[in-house]
Amino acid sequence: MKHKKIISFEEIKREREFSRELEKCGIKKFFIFTNGCFDLFHAGHASLLNTMKSACSLNSKLVVGINSDASVKALKGEGRPILSAKQRAYTVACHEAVD
Repeated sequence: MKHKKIISFEEIKREREFSRELEKCGIKKFFIFTNGCFDLFHAGHASLLNTMKSACSLNSKLVVGINSDASVKALKGEGRPILSAKQRAYTVACHEAVD
């Protein structure tokens, strides 16, 4: 599942380096980060993302990490995750608050 918001950690690091160059010109850009399992995305997840984004400045980006399938299984137990990491990443990327 592809989505323009799903990017690699390397791409995030490059964008952060670029924002450091902008800071030299007086343009500040902040990266706000959260992560989680996001297995069975629900209203609590949406509320968390909306709240985080609304607390950010206009020059901020909300970056969301998705736990691996192995991590979710270790945290939630057998039979989890119900949705694969790719499916969970796509669902989170579709949320308007996520950059």
